[in-house]
Amino acid sequence: MLWNLSDTHQSWSGGRHRGLRGRVEDGKSGGGLCYGYRIVKKLDERGEPIRGDREIDEAQAIVARRIFKEFASGISLRAIAKL
Repeated sequence: MLWNLSDTHQSWSGGRHRGLRGRVEDGKSGGGLCYGYRIVKKLDERGEPIRGDREIDEAQAIVARRIFKEFASGISLRAIAKL
């Protein structure tokens, strides 16, 4: 029996994307940690970690807001990076 790896990959990746989409739609992180946020570590009623919760890191958020504000006002990313 020959396996079609292309079809198998499509099946796996499609399921992964559906899973990530569901997490994001539930207000959870789709993965990784974005600048300006920190991981919230909590346990459920069984003592299992609750994954995907994030909260704003105010110190980093100040920087992120400044970058967005400067970019929105027309300053290039290169110029912002040099500030």
